[in-house]
Amino acid sequence: MVMLGGPSAEREVSLRSGAGVVKALRSLGHSVVELDPKTPDWILPPDTEVVCLAPLHGTYGEDGTVQRQLAQLGVLYTGCDSEASRIAFDKVLTKQKCIAAGVPTAKFVVVNLEKAPLPKDLRLPLVVKPVRQGSSVGLQFVERAEDWQNALAEALKFDSEVLVEEKIVGRETTVGILDGEALPIVEVHPKTGSYDYKNNTRRARPSIFVRLILIRLRQRKFKMPRSARFTQSADAITRAWT
Repeated sequence: MVMLGGPSAEREVSLRSGAGVVKALRSLGHSVVELDPKTPDWILPPDTEVVCLAPLHGTYGEDGTVQRQLAQLGVLYTGCDSEASRIAFDKVLTKQKCIAAGVPTAKFVVVNLEKAPLPKDLRLPLVVKPVRQGSSVGLQFVERAEDWQNALAEALKFDSEVLVEEKIVGRETTVGILDGEALPIVEVHPKTGSYDYKNNTRRARPSIFVRLILIRLRQRKFKMPRSARFTQSADAITRAWT
């Protein structure tokens, strides 16, 4: 079962990437059913072996909600458990975990008022993000003080709280985690702007991670249910997703 779409602000992106996942899995000979959990009354077929959540972006799909529901049903699903998903989707909780673990993170404040003044303790330029949304949803850059109010108002359209950070200019990298092991470092290098800003690069990046994960699964012969064994052809999924 591939879940795609859903009720979040990233629904359209989810439908497109989900179609790519479905195409790839079918090309590998798997029996695949699609499910759009747009409303809470969805039902899984009784013969569902595993649920693929990778394409289900945004709230509900990445914040631990659907993970908790599937766990209660006793159904296998891909990705992190509900608690890890809940923390990772909340940018403030994630930063607090980083700070507690001694991982450097940009200086930040949390704002929940549309008329809040420009934070005095932070230096321009700033990045303004809804606390609990996908990485591109409501993302704003504040290069000048006069940009502040409009950026704040736009970000607050998507959540009751926004994270305001000092902008860090540099190379962007990311590391996936599979079964407790860090995958190779991947540099995210869009042609312009920053990763995922205004949805510029979201659809181009996942194929890199899929390929890395598949290669690692093949190397380690990672044991998964038959429908979740995506190890036959990394190239097939990479081509289909992109």
